[in-house]
Amino acid sequence: MKNIIFTFLILFTFNISAFSATAHESLINECKSVSKEIKKTPLLSVNKLLIRASEELAKNYDEKLLVSLVGLLKSSYSVDSNYYSIEFIYPAFTKHKVAFDKEVKKQFSKKGYKTFNENVALFENEQKVGNDPKSN
Repeated sequence: MKNIIFTFLILFTFNISAFSATAHESLINECKSVSKEIKKTPLLSVNKLLIRASEELAKNYDEKLLVSLVGLLKSSYSVDSNYYSIEFIYPAFTKHKVAFDKEVKKQFSKKGYKTFNENVALFENEQKVGNDPKSN
């Protein structure tokens, strides 16, 4: 009986990790595809994908997903480098800050990296004090 229960636990664990890998591959492919066609993709769709990929990365770290997410963020910056994009990737950014920063530095230009860090600072300041101009 113990062997049967142990076998089911092993199979269940394997199925969960296989599902996670499949979900990651799907998100990675979607990020790469949208990155290539960023100017043809509606901004709302890009933002939703940034959110989904970031939430998944925050739950289950995967270096390939991180690379794809940063690549998508970089592509979205070519269209709109506003600081609100940080809100979309913030779950993954805060959970994997060192790896995220390293990948942004690797993929972004010096100017893009500086803009990214300025946007993070703006977003974090807004989280602390709000976005009322009188409170800044």
